[in-house]
Amino acid sequence: MRIIAAIGLVLTAAAGFAQVDPSRTVVVVNGEAITGGEYYHHMEYLPNMGRILESGQVLPVSPGLLAIVELVNRHLLLQLTKQKNLYPTNDEVDALIKQSMVDDPNLLTNWIAQGRTEDELKDVYRTTIARFKLQTEGITVSDQEVADFFHKEAIPGLTVSPRTVTLRIISVSDTDTEKAVDADLSGGQPFADVAKVRSTDVTKERGGLLGPLPTDALPKDVVQVLDQTKVGNSTAWLDQQIGDANTPETIHTKYLIVAKEAQKPLEFDKMKDQIRRKMMLDRGNVRNNVEKEISDLRQTSKIDIKNKVFAEAYIQFMRANYHEKVQLAG
Repeated sequence: MRIIAAIGLVLTAAAGFAQVDPSRTVVVVNGEAITGGEYYHHMEYLPNMGRILESGQVLPVSPGLLAIVELVNRHLLLQLTKQKNLYPTNDEVDALIKQSMVDDPNLLTNWIAQGRTEDELKDVYRTTIARFKLQTEGITVSDQEVADFFHKEAIPGLTVSPRTVTLRIISVSDTDTEKAVDADLSGGQPFADVAKVRSTDVTKERGGLLGPLPTDALPKDVVQVLDQTKVGNSTAWLDQQIGDANTPETIHTKYLIVAKEAQKPLEFDKMKDQIRRKMMLDRGNVRNNVEKEISDLRQTSKIDIKNKVFAEAYIQFMRANYHEKVQLAG
């Protein structure tokens, strides 16, 4: 993870840009081939899809319309970088892909295995860099500011390693089984063996083993109990409510503390570039409104959607989702 913390999400979201040869066989059903053309045409108008608006309402949206919305926005984003002389160079794109492959050596191989091309991957990274440049336009962060941030801020994954705990857990659904578990443990049976026999948790096959887990990912009341329990000891039973109001259910869980790892400072030289980018983005989010810039450009651009059904749907989508009144060409 380099330019943005969620590069994996960007790659996932960009899957819609990939193309399959319309004549290529995608699925075979009892000897009958479904081609790429049939697949895309069906997906383009797939019903019962939607996007949640700020109001909480769900706006019905077909994949075909959503693809048009995202592609228009992407092209406007890149056009905006050209206007500002910020368009990402090929060297910048190649460098970011190279950095990402340090974390994921199979990135390109897996991408191509999904029917995508290296050029499409470069397009995804070019868009990522373009947004970063627009968001951080005019922002500078000095080496001293980066160093001060590193030494003053304790941010798991950025300046310090996360505090972690390794556990074994036993979860049961009734107090009778609770008593049976306690009797087994009091009788000297290992926690892991009791978990395999009594627990209803998915970890039972490995003796309830779970972790190491960042404590920040756990509920605060659970963390409080774990902090009070020494390594090698088990907790009292903790109750957790699951289900909904109509079908409530209580799960009873006991934890055995296997190991704890405290926060540790990360290596400054390895983290300084990521810290600088975070600081630039934080400042850029206050100074630069990229979404407004794209919105302004969108409303003065000549956008001609040839499919009249999608053209009308696009106008309605812009009004509902972006609060914009757009005029389409054509």
